[in-house]
Amino acid sequence: MAMNDGMSGPGSNSLKGITFLLVDRNEALLRSFQETLASYGAAVYSVCDISKVKDVFKEVKVDVFLADMEATGQETSALIRSFRDSNPGGSFFLLIDRVTYKDALSLIGPEADDYFFKPLDPDRFAQTIETALGQSRPKSNSLAVIEPYVEQLKPYLIFRSPEMKQVLMNLPRIAASNQTVLISGETGTGKEIVARAIHVLSRRAEGNFVAVNCGAIPDSLMEGELFGHEKGAFTGAHKTHRGKFELADNGTLLLDEIGDMPLSLQVKLLRVLEEGVIYRLGGERPTAVNVRILAATRIDLIK
Repeated sequence: MAMNDGMSGPGSNSLKGITFLLVDRNEALLRSFQETLASYGAAVYSVCDISKVKDVFKEVKVDVFLADMEATGQETSALIRSFRDSNPGGSFFLLIDRVTYKDALSLIGPEADDYFFKPLDPDRFAQTIETALGQSRPKSNSLAVIEPYVEQLKPYLIFRSPEMKQVLMNLPRIAASNQTVLISGETGTGKEIVARAIHVLSRRAEGNFVAVNCGAIPDSLMEGELFGHEKGAFTGAHKTHRGKFELADNGTLLLDEIGDMPLSLQVKLLRVLEEGVIYRLGGERPTAVNVRILAATRIDLIK
């Protein structure tokens, strides 16, 4: 994460009192995670065999569960349900790759809290959890929840109205996730500014923030703008053009006024979200992209 108050990191005991359970077939990886999380003060349990998970549930209350989806396979949903029953209020995260990505998407939200792509750096995981848990602990309506990030947010937000303060208090929690976010509000209320703030607070902060106004691009040009095109794809395509998805790889893409996007293109967008790949116009080979999508709209999409 880009956020740091100077007190986090190994030796800080910032995760003291937090119990982790890790499931992975790779014993060396488990040892690495155990050592790192323990250096943050956490209690860490790990198993290679998912049949041992319930034994851990009987012994301790687990706050954070990280499971490699390759190890859990078809038992993933049942494992999450068992975790929820035994550890109410705990957080469940999936460790995935391009192969398990599509299956993982169906579990995020309804069952699992979020996912991480392999390879996952143990320190980065610890810092991400540190941030997410740290922001969930304050129960009051105080702005203390965003105090560590005020300096980062100053260029983006004006701290005045009660409504904006409520938005502010939710930003660190939202930023810690990989999930798609819809930001709604009337024209001029600062939807893009909120999107930029989410990016700044996220673990993608070092990547690009790319904004596209779907209402300002003609329908005939929007696909090429988003996905790019190959040389010779159409008359005047004299060279290969990288689209917004490629420019936002490992970063954040804001689809502003997404309600103006043609339905035919929304279908292709869904495919990108499910498979994590794009096809340039005139291209036959997929290009893998790792992009977090934020969407904004001035209209009520449900209606």
